Amino acid sequence: MERAVFKLIFVTAMSLLACSAAVASFLYQNEPSTSLDASAGFNAGGMDYFLLKLRIYHPAKGIAAFPDGGQPKVSFESVYLFKLDKSGPQKIAELGIAADLSSTYFKSSQIRSASNGVLIKIPWMDRKFYSKKLNPDKNVSARKDEYYLYDPATAKIAVVKDPGGEWPKETLSLIKTGKLFRDFSDFDAAGLPNPLDYIPGAGEPDGLADIISKGLGERRLRLAAARRLMASGNEGLLRPAIAGLDKIAAARKISFWTEEKALLEQILAVPGKKKGE
Repeated sequence: MERAVFKLIFVTAMSLLACSAAVASFLYQNEPSTSLDASAGFNAGGMDYFLLKLRIYHPAKGIAAFPDGGQPKVSFESVYLFKLDKSGPQKIAELGIAADLSSTYFKSSQIRSASNGVLIKIPWMDRKFYSKKLNPDKNVSARKDEYYLYDPATAKIAVVKDPGGEWPKETLSLIKTGKLFRDFSDFDAAGLPNPLDYIPGAGEPDGLADIISKGLGERRLRLAAARRLMASGNEGLLRPAIAGLDKIAAARKISFWTEEKALLEQILAVPGKKKGE
C-alpha cells in the first residue's frame, strides 16, 4: 500500500514538472537574453573599482508578451565587484542581490577605500513600495541603501552598517564602464554565469553551432557560443556556422550583422583548444 502511494505521488510530481516545463516553453523564449549594467568607477587605494549587474532572463513570447512585451522569466541575477587594470576588467567578488530589493537605483552605487578594505554603497529599491496599497505614505522613501566591505585579505564581501563619512566623486563615467561590456561575451573566462547554460542541449558542440547558424537568440549569446566552440576544440564547426548565419542575415534582418560577423571572425582568428586536449 505504502509503495503504491509513493508511486502515485512520484508520478504526479513528475507530471506537474513536465506540465510546468511545457507551460514555460509556451510562454517564454527558449534562448535567454542578458543585460550587463555597470556602475560608475571609483578609485580606492590606487585602483579603479566598479560594480557589474548581470541578469539572465527569458523574454516573454506569444500571448504572454501582450500588451507591452510582458514580464520575462529571470533565471539569474547578481552583482559583482570588478577592478580595472591594464589587462582589462577583472572580477573580484560577488555581492549577490539583496532579498526583496530591486536594482532600480543600481547605477548610482558608490565605492571608496577604507583602512580594512573597499567600502561599497548600493542604493536598492524596496519592492513593497511599488504597491500603493503597501505604501500609502508617499513621503516615505523607497530607496534603501545597503553597505558592503570587500576584504582583500580574504577576498570576501560582508554586509556592514552605514560607515558614515563622505563618498568620493567617480573616476570612471557610466559611459566608460558601459563600453567595457558593450561587446562582452567571454563569460567563461571572466568567471561569470554563462547564458548558454540556461538552454537545454546547448552544451553539445552541434547545439552551439546551431545557435550561430540559425541565428538563435541575441548577438551576445551567439558570440558566447562561438567562444565555447573554440575553447572546446571544435573550431571546425564555427566556420560553416558563420557561413550559415551569413546566408540568412539579410532575410532575418539581423541588427548590426556586419558588426557581429566581424566579432565572430575575431573569435575564429584566435587559436582555440585543440580537439582531444
